[in-house]
Amino acid sequence: MNKHRKTWSLEDKLQIVQSANDKGVSAASAEFGVSTQMIYNWRSNLEEPPNSEKELHLLKQKIKSLERDVVNLRDVVADQSLAIKIKDAIIKKKIQKGRL
Repeated sequence: MNKHRKTWSLEDKLQIVQSANDKGVSAASAEFGVSTQMIYNWRSNLEEPPNSEKELHLLKQKIKSLERDVVNLRDVVADQSLAIKIKDAIIKKKIQKGRL
């Protein structure tokens, strides 16, 4: 018997619960290897608003983390956009000088 317990991320739980809502709990249980009781527990926990301070704190941390990710991705896109503009300007100058 495997003594290691799988830890499911929030995204995984949401996907499994959505699959259970679409296909049925038994089908989702078989597809993802999760007990039906676990799916029912996740469904009830995800449908209820967070009621504890700890849950609220964790949600706020997750939101802040996602906001940081968005800012970082915007910076990456801005850097790539600038690099493309610089390359286009260089190519344009070379074309004008007849080098290309």
